[in-house]
Amino acid sequence: MLHRIGLSSILAYCAVAGVIGGVSARGAEPLKVGDRAPDFSVTGIDGKQFSLSDKLKSGKHLVLIFSRAHW
Repeated sequence: MLHRIGLSSILAYCAVAGVIGGVSARGAEPLKVGDRAPDFSVTGIDGKQFSLSDKLKSGKHLVLIFSRAHW
């Protein structure tokens, strides 16, 4: 019985997360290979602001790695 309740809870969570994710991404068009990345800015752990456009001004190559970290 507890296994069934746990499984039902997980399925309900996934369904809600899928609906929320679909709603938030509905207005965005996917990028195609060769498209320019949209500019964005983030705050580093030291409090400094970084933007994609600022980093690209140097003319050097830039590699971005997005990782889901669970600390």
